[in-house]
Amino acid sequence: MVKSLPCKIVFIKCLSIFNYNIIVGEVEILGLRFGMYPEYESRE
Repeated sequence: MVKSLPCKIVFIKCLSIFNYNIIVGEVEILGLRFGMYPEYESRE
């Protein structure tokens, strides 16, 4: 159990980071779609 514990912690951390990236990506896509981020257009 002691050896498998760090693997579980790393797995949970990676999973939470992955979920966070998906949520941020969806928010950015929605923001671009509805024009909530005008700075993206001004960069081009």
